[in-house]
Amino acid sequence: MCCKVYKKFLVNLTILTGLFWLLSCGGNVEDPDAPVRPQWVPKSAPDDSLESGIDADPNGNVIMLEWYNGTEDDLAGYRIYRASGEDAKDFQLLTEINALAIPGAIMTYIDEAVDLRTEYAYFLRAYDQAGNFSVRSDTIHYQLIEKVDLMEPLGSVNTTRPVFKWSDLRSPATEYVIRVEQIGASHVCWLCRLVRQNYVGEIQSKTYASDGQVYQSELVSGQVYRWRVDCIYNFDRNGVEIAGSESNWGYFTIQ
Repeated sequence: MCCKVYKKFLVNLTILTGLFWLLSCGGNVEDPDAPVRPQWVPKSAPDDSLESGIDADPNGNVIMLEWYNGTEDDLAGYRIYRASGEDAKDFQLLTEINALAIPGAIMTYIDEAVDLRTEYAYFLRAYDQAGNFSVRSDTIHYQLIEKVDLMEPLGSVNTTRPVFKWSDLRSPATEYVIRVEQIGASHVCWLCRLVRQNYVGEIQSKTYASDGQVYQSELVSGQVYRWRVDCIYNFDRNGVEIAGSESNWGYFTIQ
């Protein structure tokens, strides 16, 4: 009788030890919980000094995506899905991104395989080390249009309030944002958002600090600056920009 009781005690002890080992070694247990739904970085307004969210890029005809990295310990990565065209409903897997960044950090992806005047739609799904997938993120949209060509100022300039000129023969833009930044100091000197006035000629122009958000009333002699013109073409029903472009950077120095 004592032997049977002892054997039963050993069996129960083995079961309890096994349960304790399983519970204490969570890293080796398949996680049944999917990652949380991914969140895109909100799109900034065209004339915000700090830019964020889906956008064009001055370095090419590309679309840049931004989202927040998740905070789960077992997060493995993300899948980005894309659709294109007028309906933008036939989503295909675009790429996979490893979630190796700091939890909560901003993740980026640059979509280089895009055409001008084509609408693209994107959504994300996160997945963990166990292969669980999150529900899909919100769907965001963007369409690239033609960049403008910067004319002046470029090179050396002998005035602290130059006139900015650009050629916009091909672009369907309805608005522009002029952005001027000081090199080295990494700050915005002037942001000017203006409605397109001239649809017949190709030359657009605006004098420095004549309108908009002026952070520096005059430019400084001996300093190097860069500028670009962002084109705005369309907004969604919530007033978020969904079509536009960013010109290449132009550089100049005040004599």
